[in-house]
Amino acid sequence: MPEIHEEELAYFHYAGFANQSPPTAVLGLLNEAGICTGTVVDLGCTGGYLLAALTAEGFRVVGGDGSNAALSFAITVAPGAELHCSYAEAFDLLVCRAVTALGEVLCYLSIDDLHALLEIAILPRVFDARAPGGLLIFDVVVRGDANPFHYRQLRDVDDWFIDHGLLEDTRRHILCRNIILNQRVDGVW
Repeated sequence: MPEIHEEELAYFHYAGFANQSPPTAVLGLLNEAGICTGTVVDLGCTGGYLLAALTAEGFRVVGGDGSNAALSFAITVAPGAELHCSYAEAFDLLVCRAVTALGEVLCYLSIDDLHALLEIAILPRVFDARAPGGLLIFDVVVRGDANPFHYRQLRDVDDWFIDHGLLEDTRRHILCRNIILNQRVDGVW
């Protein structure tokens, strides 16, 4: 399987975009659904922070990511997780209480942005894999002409710097991400 991320890109994704804060919303949704035990599958697990939090809550966690480099971070953060190098759409789903796909994982599975969720073949498989009362927790970017995306974020932490900009051209239906990544190695940028 080809790598989605090279080592450096996996590091920057992990350090710059992985959500290290406790996933209170995910834990809250599971709790509201009465899901307090069992298996949770995290598609696109990247840095493993959600896996670690779910493990700490007593869940059996299974994570999948298309990058071995990204999984090397997840195994450090969530050593109790079962990890698989697999694209989300090819992931061999097992019976579980919940499936998460956070960080816009489902957005990367569609060719046609107009009918993205209708085209994603993984959704019926997730439905079949969930135990009765199970959940699919996901996030997606949706288009809206009234408030197009336009922002820039700068982050400077320890040995890396990221300049991330996003601009949506609603006339041409294009979302453009500009990412400039710098890493300090041996004191040199």
